[in-house]
Amino acid sequence: MKISIRWAVIIGCIVLVWGTQLIITPFSFFSNRRVMLGHTKDIMQNILDLTLEETQNFFSVARGAAHLTKRLISSQVVNADKDQIEKLELYFIDQLELYSQFAGIYFATPGGDFYYVNRDSSRPGQGYRSKFIEVNEAGRHIRFIWRDRQMNQVDEREDPTDTFDPRKRPWYQKAIKEKNIIWTDPYVFFSSQKPGITTAGPIFGADGSLIGVVGVDIELDVLSRFVGKLRVGKTGLAFIINQDKDVIAFPDVEQVKYQGENKEGKIRLSKLHELDNPLCNLAYNAIKTAAIKTETEETSHAPAFAVFESDQKKYYTMFTGVAASTISWMIGVYIPEADYFGEINANRNLTLLVTLVVSLLATIGGLMLAGLLIRPISELDQEARHIKNHDYSSLPRIKTVFNQIQRTADTFYDMKNAVVDYKKELEKTEKIHRAIWKQLQAARKMEAIGTLAGGIAHDFNNILSGIFGYAELLRVSLKPEDELQTHVDSITMAGDRARDLVRQILAFSFQDVHELKPLEVHAIINEACNLLASSLPVSVKIIRNIDENCRLILGDATQIHQVALNLMTNAFHAMEEKGGTLSIGLEEIELTGGPLLEEMELGPGHYLCYSVVDTGVGITSQDMDKIFDPYFTTKAQGKGTGLGLAVIKGIVQSHRGGIHVESKPGKGSRFEIFLPLIEADQKPVDMVGHTRIQKGSEHILLVDDQKEVIRIERLILEVLGYRVTTRLSGREALETFVASPSTYDMVITDMNMSQMSGETLARELMAVQPDIPVILLTGYHEGMTRDKARAMGIKDFLMKPVKLKEFSATIREILDHQT
Repeated sequence: MKISIRWAVIIGCIVLVWGTQLIITPFSFFSNRRVMLGHTKDIMQNILDLTLEETQNFFSVARGAAHLTKRLISSQVVNADKDQIEKLELYFIDQLELYSQFAGIYFATPGGDFYYVNRDSSRPGQGYRSKFIEVNEAGRHIRFIWRDRQMNQVDEREDPTDTFDPRKRPWYQKAIKEKNIIWTDPYVFFSSQKPGITTAGPIFGADGSLIGVVGVDIELDVLSRFVGKLRVGKTGLAFIINQDKDVIAFPDVEQVKYQGENKEGKIRLSKLHELDNPLCNLAYNAIKTAAIKTETEETSHAPAFAVFESDQKKYYTMFTGVAASTISWMIGVYIPEADYFGEINANRNLTLLVTLVVSLLATIGGLMLAGLLIRPISELDQEARHIKNHDYSSLPRIKTVFNQIQRTADTFYDMKNAVVDYKKELEKTEKIHRAIWKQLQAARKMEAIGTLAGGIAHDFNNILSGIFGYAELLRVSLKPEDELQTHVDSITMAGDRARDLVRQILAFSFQDVHELKPLEVHAIINEACNLLASSLPVSVKIIRNIDENCRLILGDATQIHQVALNLMTNAFHAMEEKGGTLSIGLEEIELTGGPLLEEMELGPGHYLCYSVVDTGVGITSQDMDKIFDPYFTTKAQGKGTGLGLAVIKGIVQSHRGGIHVESKPGKGSRFEIFLPLIEADQKPVDMVGHTRIQKGSEHILLVDDQKEVIRIERLILEVLGYRVTTRLSGREALETFVASPSTYDMVITDMNMSQMSGETLARELMAVQPDIPVILLTGYHEGMTRDKARAMGIKDFLMKPVKLKEFSATIREILDHQT
């Protein structure tokens, strides 16, 4: 049966408005409490999750510090040898500086030696106290040292009466017994009178012998401060207890400690029932009762929910266990029902009243508008049907008082005349959009690669600075004839290759510019062969036909090395399963014309030909046309990215050379690289350099926001004889310099620092003292060049990692010209 649209709208309006009202009103009364209760549970669950995350982070930091210390001591990076005590003490202080919740850190040996550093406020200012117990044939030697925050010694004394023996302490014995990192029960520290916990772990040598036990004292105040900041309704709160109902964390930190009503006796952790707030204990008892009813453990890691009453008020509580090592802690939270439900109930009643009024008005308005809406809508429906059937003949124009409907009607008339043209334009637009989008995506991809490469280069070169620095320090500390010098050379060579790898990454992402210089390629090829030969199986044989009398080419040593090594590696992969012969060739050749030159788009002339021939699986004709396409690879997963040959082709073309490939499936492949030779009178670049180490005695202000980097740079400068003042941020360095500009003869600063960049710092320093010489160091160029730096007044711009000879020569040259 068909009905009028008018009555359909009228009846539908009434049914919709009042039917919805009849459904919503009773449903809201019966479901609001369930929804609000679920909301309350979600709030408590969120609070528990936040507290649990903070607690687990608390344990993770301590465990990580203990693991790191174990590794550093076991690997002899830091140790307790008599000549390394200051280094071990400095490392402990660094850990206390890094982690504010650490109260102390210590290391005990099986012989009874004990090295302990803790925070100390007994002297002016906040500083540190170090306790060293050393046991030898002469007996026990106990020494205390007090230092301020700047590591300056402020006091020292000896205490021969001290009988402390770390081997008798529970943490030492438990760590030895369990042979793993252990946690003590929470207790109140004797020195600071603050609640805390101790974690300790044994350190074993490579032969399984015990080196010692390292431990960390961690204050629990950070957890109390955290739960104190949580907003749990208006009057609710969160807290942490252990299985013995000892209070671990509470918003009021002082209530965590208990000394008895008369303030006598030893301070201990408060029991849950000893808190001034009895609701915490009631909440725990409610959870315990609920656990008994459901036959579950109240210490379970799964959240448990319960309801309890106090003073005729209802409260909701939720507990969850802490899953961390062998710790049996629980996080509890309670919320008064009135904190949430009081305002929600009042708001619900108001909402229902408003809904009734709005529903009545909506019904009246709907009936009034029905007549005005139905006529133009019906006419528009007819027009739409015509357009749907591709009938664009004109109908009488619709007239209505509603602007939107009138505009819609007018649009229908305009649309039928423009729809055909619109379809054509749409097709064109889609093509344009597609083109704007393989380009936008490509630009975004290269931008992302560039950003990633820059970040990797900065961080990796900072790491390499440490490797080069310590290697250089080791070199100058050894005699020239010492056999360990060969190991230092190996470290430096590996570091050079790592630095070159970073340059390759930067070049691939357009973050670095390579400089072409005269090169002897045979040395690079031999080095690549030697590097690959060490990893080849006996089933693969290398044959070298390298002419060491070949003339020079104009190229970049790093990129040529990459081409050589990549081609050899590809050849090895082609023979990896069955073995074979890898032939490496290097010779001069004259190309006068023919298909080969046309294929490589080269002109006649003398070229250096580098060839790599394998007897492997070969390349099919279908794949031959795609081998230089980016991301194309026939290797198994994990064997390659598909970028190797694409990069090789780009490098060869950037050197004005060409590449030729021949291959047959099952017969192997032959790759030939042709690079143009240069005039015979040009000399090769000295890749090693023979600059002697130059020393001085001036005062240098050294700035870098990386502690490990600034530490090695300071050691290098001090080995060179310079007096060094270090600062970990540009702002600190500027304040230090402004206080006494004439004190410093030079400033050496990192380029990329978080608070203030090295470029900005240099401008500020030269504004104070225009003639102060400044050297910029950076992990990658970040838009800065040596010419740009010197145009700003900066004396030089060096890329990390900087070698000792280069560093010393640059500093000396600038200071000598300055005077």
